[in-house]
Amino acid sequence: HLGVVANIGAKRSVRVSGLDLHFNRSFGGDSIPRSVHVTGQAQASPDAVSTSGLRIAVPGANADIRGKVELAKHLLDLGLRVSTSDLPRLLSTMKVGPLAKSATVAVDVTGSLNQPTASGRIEVKDIGGGTTGIPAVDKLQTNFLLRDGTLTLESLRAGIAGGSLDGGGTAKLFEEEASRLISEPVLDFHLDGKQLSLQELIA
Repeated sequence: HLGVVANIGAKRSVRVSGLDLHFNRSFGGDSIPRSVHVTGQAQASPDAVSTSGLRIAVPGANADIRGKVELAKHLLDLGLRVSTSDLPRLLSTMKVGPLAKSATVAVDVTGSLNQPTASGRIEVKDIGGGTTGIPAVDKLQTNFLLRDGTLTLESLRAGIAGGSLDGGGTAKLFEEEASRLISEPVLDFHLDGKQLSLQELIA
């Protein structure tokens, strides 16, 4: 169910509140989850699109979005939070093996559409191991920042092979405007391993 308020006068706008929609499919066969649940509210006008909270939930994961995009001024202020409680279940819908058990992503984006600034955090737990062919990592986490076309990874840390990997670095992605992506990004990255067990790493 949902409520819709529309203004078709000089200041055209549409507001959707109490959004609570379920999409369910009885058949599989592609990479789209069988069920999707959308809740929250949003509003739109020729000048802007905004939401104080919109949630999209699929089996094993959900995403929360809030913020505003000012279309006329080409500005944005958005926040995205994604969390997975059952990542293997979600990956199976995309025909991908169980690469990790869970993950959380937090991203905040501000600035102009052409020169956005973004910051956030990524955390992934119980990566690889078993039959995945990937060395087991108990947790990988990092903070990141995108500013002036440069992506910076900060405080990257992963527990692996009885020890840890720590690192960080930068990658130049675009010049001046996001539409001018660099075909060969300039990377500057360092990674330090501590107390790693070679036997566990190659097992």
